[in-house]
Amino acid sequence: ASVSDFQSWLYLPKLIDRYKLELAGELQQGTFSTWEQGVFKEAIAQHQDGIIKWVHQACEFFDCDRPTDLVIPFPTQPEVILPQPPPQQSTSKSSGSVTPVAIATGLGWMLGGPVGAAVVGGATYLFNKNSSDLEPQKSSISYLDQVVQAYAEAAEVYLTRFSTEAFSALQQYEQLAEKVINTNLSEDPLRMTIHHHQLQLLQTLLDTLNYELESVKLKFGC
Repeated sequence: ASVSDFQSWLYLPKLIDRYKLELAGELQQGTFSTWEQGVFKEAIAQHQDGIIKWVHQACEFFDCDRPTDLVIPFPTQPEVILPQPPPQQSTSKSSGSVTPVAIATGLGWMLGGPVGAAVVGGATYLFNKNSSDLEPQKSSISYLDQVVQAYAEAAEVYLTRFSTEAFSALQQYEQLAEKVINTNLSEDPLRMTIHHHQLQLLQTLLDTLNYELESVKLKFGC
């Protein structure tokens, strides 16, 4: 995995397209932490570990110290703001009035009392068990749509924050790794220059010593 691959994976439209509906469902079911620690972090770890491995190999090749490992931050669990449920509705019949009891349970409805539920063509209807008349409950349908939208919006907020923070962390790590490697490369020519001057100095000393030895030989006729 490369930095560019991870950047492409973090691109917000792609991230939302891949995880928004999945995350909204996990939030609705109350299993966000399990999902984040499992599926989501495992997918990120593949990119994260690949980048760290590449940087370590580069540091070994250029013989320089490794920078601190890449750390990807995760936002806190998003808050889901649910809409107010619709008011209970009552139906009046010639045989007497019947008040339905509706209990909101996430994205579905459970109906109690003497009222049943029927789904026809994607619409939910409430009806008196003692009557064959069906009455569309538009407010219930609208509320369910609002609940679905609330979970979807919370999922998008989380993914947006994650994408922004992860991009920032990745950019900082990339700059740090480049600084470490480039610093080592800039020091290599300097070390070579110092070694070259040292060799020149040694050669000069050897030449001087040889000259002195030759002078001594000539002086004493050796």
